[in-house]
Amino acid sequence: MKKFLITISLVLMLISLIGCGSKNENKNSISKTKTVSQQKKGEKNKEIEEPKQELVEDNKDLKNSEDKNNEPIEQKKDHKSEIETSIRGIFNNGDYTNANLNRITVNENLGTDVSNDYIALVYLKFDIKNSRKTGNQVMKMYSDDLVAKLASCSEISEISVFWEDEYNNRTVKYAYEHKNDGFYIMDIAGE
Repeated sequence: MKKFLITISLVLMLISLIGCGSKNENKNSISKTKTVSQQKKGEKNKEIEEPKQELVEDNKDLKNSEDKNNEPIEQKKDHKSEIETSIRGIFNNGDYTNANLNRITVNENLGTDVSNDYIALVYLKFDIKNSRKTGNQVMKMYSDDLVAKLASCSEISEISVFWEDEYNNRTVKYAYEHKNDGFYIMDIAGE
């Protein structure tokens, strides 16, 4: 029974790993499986999946490869770094008292087929003693101000601003969506 559970677990992990690839992967790198049936005395039939070897391309080919929108990968990195630089510049030049920038992550929005469509995740730290209510007001005001200054950047379809509020021992999230040339709040969590 223990071997059966381990086998099933391994098969499920393999299936989940194979399913994690993008929809438009190169045909040469798709992992295929074959099913092998084994029968032992006194045991029921078991199916075991064995992965075939993947064909790996040279690094040179990977550098020149293109994504689903036929845009070079290097150009996508430039868009991401431009967005990150814009956010960092707005934060550094803004008057966000008692707020510190931890990190910025820019991801491609895989929920759409639009090229140059990104999601920005901004991680901030609120480091002053305040009541929960005052902290909520200040963090929301700072988040609203930050995303309002990014409204002209149509490449960002969504922004989530995460606040670490150590004094009140919590994390707060403000999620915004780009519509009609501006950002509108979609979700607030942790207030």
